[in-house]
Amino acid sequence: MCWRDWVGSHTFHLGLSIGVAPIDGQPDVAVVVSQADAAMYQAKSRGRNRVEVCEPQGSGAAPLCQSDGWATRLKDALTQDGLVVYYQPLIRLSDGRAESFEARTYLWSGAGDVIRREAFSADAERLGLAPQLTRRLVERVIDEMQSKPAARISINLSPQCLASDDLLDFIEAHVREQAPAPGRLGFELAETTVSRAFTIAERWMERLKALGCYLVLDVFGSGFSSFSDLRSLPVDLLKVDGAIIRRLGDDPGHRVVVQAIQSLASLMGMELAAKSVDTRAVFQSLQEIGVTYGVGEYLGSPRPDPRWAD
Repeated sequence: MCWRDWVGSHTFHLGLSIGVAPIDGQPDVAVVVSQADAAMYQAKSRGRNRVEVCEPQGSGAAPLCQSDGWATRLKDALTQDGLVVYYQPLIRLSDGRAESFEARTYLWSGAGDVIRREAFSADAERLGLAPQLTRRLVERVIDEMQSKPAARISINLSPQCLASDDLLDFIEAHVREQAPAPGRLGFELAETTVSRAFTIAERWMERLKALGCYLVLDVFGSGFSSFSDLRSLPVDLLKVDGAIIRRLGDDPGHRVVVQAIQSLASLMGMELAAKSVDTRAVFQSLQEIGVTYGVGEYLGSPRPDPRWAD
């Protein structure tokens, strides 16, 4: 659906993506609104300027509509202590010791196990709940630091988080109040997130660095879009994109790319880590190149306690 409108002498072409959800006696207004919202995002994902109807589950509904249970589940988790934090270790490749941990929000499933964040992170963004989940994660991580004074822990910031000035204000206030030692709390931003909203990301980084936090540029090398601006960012650590790392053993070109990124990091005084270190072959290749840190299943799975490796 497209319209034209005029403001003064300017003509604007307006597009509209509409999501429709049948009420059918549904007493829960929040569920209906969430279904309509999901259908609207489905309309956007299918090319925009169209109408999508969210049918009940089991009737050929679009995947986004079928996942609307996440709206209730995530909101309940936020209000009923249904969140659990797991920690993925960042390992020093030379000696196998944990340098730091990335904190990840998981959910209790209700069946005694946990649901990994990959299962609900997209829905959390779609429902606008990512800043609330991150706020709770910041609280949990800083509490954890009080009982484990040796641990260094980082938190990932999604694109939606950067759009929330309230979240940044909360982080500043909470860090100042709890006063973790400088350099113990870190924040990670993906390269694509920074490149798409560079001015906002730069402001976040400057304010977080002023608090004494360390900063990680995650999934680096996915588009090389940050090279020209990297010098102006107060980044401490680059994490190379797992798509590059996974093919180190069978693609010489990827090895050259990692070596180039390592040279760049060294030139700018930054440390380098590799994501997706999931096999011994990749681990050995990184050791040969001289990459300092790695994270992946071969080095250690996420776990509920940020302990130093033995």
